[in-house]
Amino acid sequence: MSATSSDYRWIADSNLWPLGAYCLTFVRALPPCEVLDRLHVQDRVRIRGAGAIIEPASEAWVAHEGRQLFVAVTQADGWSVMFEENGFIGVTRSVMAAVSKGTSTVGHFRNVNAFDQFLWLEDGEVALYFEPLFPLRREGTRADEAVPEMRSAGFDLREGEERTFKGHTAAAFALAERITGVRVTPELLDAATFVGGLVRVPLP
Repeated sequence: MSATSSDYRWIADSNLWPLGAYCLTFVRALPPCEVLDRLHVQDRVRIRGAGAIIEPASEAWVAHEGRQLFVAVTQADGWSVMFEENGFIGVTRSVMAAVSKGTSTVGHFRNVNAFDQFLWLEDGEVALYFEPLFPLRREGTRADEAVPEMRSAGFDLREGEERTFKGHTAAAFALAERITGVRVTPELLDAATFVGGLVRVPLP
């Protein structure tokens, strides 16, 4: 795929995407119901449109003080797409390692303090992990071979003072598309039907 950060400039202005704190995760070749099974989600609800996820996610955060988080999953182009408002399940390795068994997961996250993560797992193993704000620090079995795709997606991989810190969130969207082939658009978010529920956050 040839996605770049410029393809995701819309996220800065979209009321469908709360850039303050989000997590977006892709799971290859598993239907949403199986993703939720692997996450041990019991009671499930159906939601139309990503904007409708904000309320139950906020209610869950208040009610459970961050010990349980609301996730919502839909399907697109052979992948399940999991959206979290103010959540981080998709980049929690101890949780997603089990979800990725026999398949792949690709997730990226940002919180209100601009701390961000990108996590690509293959069959429980880390293929690529880095903080989008600091893409020079990478780990995983594909950390080196991913460099051309990261650069093409829009990450500034130069060293020194000339490096810019702009557009890294949009670049994370673009890199996820390059790996998964799934393009996230306002239309997709607005029209999608999600199935969601609560996931228990593992103890440290």
